[in-house]
Formats: sequence, structure tokens, C-alpha cells
Amino acid sequence: HTAPPPQGVDAGIMQSNASSVLATESPVVCSQSKSETTAATPEKIARIRKSSSMTQDLDLVFRGNMPLRDRAKFFIESQLCEMVVGFLILANALVMMFEHQYIGLQAGFVTEFPHVHQPASESWPGADVAFKVLDVLFSGIFTLELTFRFVVLR
Repeated sequence: HTAPPPQGVDAGIMQSNASSVLATESPVVCSQSKSETTAATPEKIARIRKSSSMTQDLDLVFRGNMPLRDRAKFFIESQLCEMVVGFLILANALVMMFEHQYIGLQAGFVTEFPHVHQPASESWPGADVAFKVLDVLFSGIFTLELTFRFVVLR
């Protein structure tokens, strides 16, 4: 026996619990036993995505009864993943903005620009190392994300 789904949620979805995330007419996966699992179709994933929240998306990815590849595809196409990657892009843009300001301070010192009386390395100690580390970190994260997308969505 299952409880009725919350308002605004597709009839096939119920709130997550430890044993099952999906009700009997699941838009993603129907499973009679642990050994028998049917794969999700794009239409079924689109239907569940339309009616699910980010919390339900996470429940399906981490506790769902889908094969690993389907869970990875569901996650990489989820709003949560898009928001995290978008946040990382904005954070990287902010870091690049500060890095260019740092370079501009150094250029101002070298060209003896008024009101710039010390090198950038003295104004912002340790910034050059921090920018190099952050550049490598963001490059690595974006490379892993792109590689993951290629592998999952091929």
C-alpha cells in the first residue's frame, strides 16, 4: 500500500523512502525484483523531470532503482547539475575578474601610474599563487564535467 502522491506531483511518483522512490506506474523505472529492472526512456525521464523537485531528483539519482548509466544521465541532465555548473562558471568569471585587476595593478606599478606605489605582489600578497591554483582547479573541474557528459550522453 502506498500513500497518495503530494499535490502537483505526477501520480507515478511518491515521496522517497528507504526502500523505494517510485510508485507502481513509475515514469522512470518499474521493478518487480532487484534482478529485473527496466531502463528509463527519454519520454519517461521528461515526464518525471517535469513534475519533480530537485530533492526528488537527488532521491532518484542516489536511491532510485535505475541502472547506474540511467541515474548518471538523469543527474547530468538535472536542474541541480545545471545550477552547480552555472555557479562554478560564475565563480570562475569572478576569479578571472580579480586576476585581471591584479594584472592591472602590476601594469600600473610598472608604468608608474598615479596612486599605484607598490607592486601587485605587495598589495595582494599570495594572489599570484592563489590565481594559478584556482585556474588549475577550475580547469580540472570543467574538464571532468565535460568528460562525464561525453561518457554519459554518448
